[in-house]
Amino acid sequence: MHRYVVALDGTESLGSLTFAARVQPPAGDIGLPLKRVLFLCMGNACRSPMAEALAQHLAPDVMEASSAGLYPLGYIAAPTLAVLAENDIPCKGQTSKVLREADLYAADLIINMTGRPAKILFDDRSLPVEDWDVGDPFGSDLDTYRAIRDEIARRVTELAAHLRAADDAAAIRREPA
Repeated sequence: MHRYVVALDGTESLGSLTFAARVQPPAGDIGLPLKRVLFLCMGNACRSPMAEALAQHLAPDVMEASSAGLYPLGYIAAPTLAVLAENDIPCKGQTSKVLREADLYAADLIINMTGRPAKILFDDRSLPVEDWDVGDPFGSDLDTYRAIRDEIARRVTELAAHLRAADDAAAIRREPA
């Protein structure tokens, strides 16, 4: 069983992965607006719900995460729920849902995990899309789901670090001289 561990130096680890612990903004600090990140996959049953739950857990200070599917299955796969629960990652209230055009245009960033390039999926080239090549674990064993969870956790952590750095740079630019 993989568990998140927070070390004295403020890092967290998940299995063999180590990353900076999530940062909570100081009380009363409204900071910069959260980035609305939409995680997209085919069925909204495995990858994108994992990413949504992981982002809500690891990066609530920089992103407002949501997820959708091109062809939603209507449920979140039991192994997805199981591997998230192994690490105490809550996903309460998440449901499998269809991608709506309004979701695309409300997002500051769309993370495309469908396995199809964004340029094929979307006619609108102005959409802020990042393609993540993450395998689809649907129908696989728990070890495969764990490997996908760990890969998504690594990528969400990298994205959060990038967003935090951008927020830090923006805050510095806003400080009076």
